[in-house]
Amino acid sequence: MKCKNCGAQIKEGKMFCSVCGNEIRIVPDYNDLEEEMLNEILEEDNYEKRKSLSTNNQFGKNQHQASNIHREPSVTRHAPEKKKNRIQKLILFWTAVSILTVGIIIGIIYYNMTNSFTYFYNKAVSFENDKDYSNALYYYKKSLTKNESDLDARFSMADVYQLQHNDKQAISTLLNIISLDKSSKQAFKELISIYDSKKDYDSILSLYKEASTSGIKDLFSDYIVSKPVFDQDAGSYTGSLVLKIKSPDNVEIYYTLDGTDPKKNGTLYDKAISLSTEGDYQVNAVCKNVKGVYSNILSAEYDISTADTQQTVKDIQVTPDSGTYASPQSITITVPDGYKVYYTWDGSDPTISSSQYTQPLDMQTGNNILSLIYVDLDGTISDVSKYNYICN
Repeated sequence: MKCKNCGAQIKEGKMFCSVCGNEIRIVPDYNDLEEEMLNEILEEDNYEKRKSLSTNNQFGKNQHQASNIHREPSVTRHAPEKKKNRIQKLILFWTAVSILTVGIIIGIIYYNMTNSFTYFYNKAVSFENDKDYSNALYYYKKSLTKNESDLDARFSMADVYQLQHNDKQAISTLLNIISLDKSSKQAFKELISIYDSKKDYDSILSLYKEASTSGIKDLFSDYIVSKPVFDQDAGSYTGSLVLKIKSPDNVEIYYTLDGTDPKKNGTLYDKAISLSTEGDYQVNAVCKNVKGVYSNILSAEYDISTADTQQTVKDIQVTPDSGTYASPQSITITVPDGYKVYYTWDGSDPTISSSQYTQPLDMQTGNNILSLIYVDLDGTISDVSKYNYICN
């Protein structure tokens, strides 16, 4: 060991230099590599401190620069390299986060696109164009789970059902559309077409009750037939009655006289009906257009008697009796003393406020009904008697 003061060789075990007398201090040996590592650690620590101080004041900045000038080359390269590694790690981390975020966003967008009304509807249209009707219906139904009030999807479903010849489901779908939108002219039109192809006119008439606008009601013009009209009111008639039936729509008329269904048992009306035999008649009549659609049935009851059985007073006579005449006649009524007779010509039942018979009546031209009542001394009013006169 050498003296650090004078460089003289010191013998082992001596505590003082024999030449200059300097005290000898014993310290552990360490090699140059350890010294370099220690210096590097100390310098790195000082570097980080100086870097922090440099951001706070100018003095720290100058001190940091001075320190950099005296640092060993190996220490100067170490800190920037570590910083570079840290930056690279941060870049990798945020790159991974960005990729993950973009992936999640793309996944959400894709899910929404493939789970939307538009996606399902377009898939259905594509399958329908390819005539794959089963899948088309499947995706139309899927689209309605996203927007159940959409009418386009429902109309498309109805079209597919018709292409499959499934009228029952097509009708059900169109009725659902009408329940959602009673102003849907297209739904009414398609339903009428289906019913017409099946000649289901009763369903068309039932559907007519759902029509809410004049524009929709016009669609039913070929299927709505007006009831026939009788020219004589129901009631009791003495003698005979000539009954005429008219159709407001100028279509065929079928009738029965026994109360049975004129649609099944009716006789085609082609001339006035003469009810001349004594008895009760229930006349049922119905109109039928060229498409075979029937109107509602019109009914009326007529009680025909050849003798004046409705009179409550004997010896009262009306001359002439009901019938057809070539020229107007004078009508006379025999009225016993104390009785009064009231009459009408318009088919209504007379009352004590009606015209009173006081002199012969002039028969009117055309088909007319003379209605009479008789009032006795006690004010009792008889049943109405009617006489049918046809004068050309």
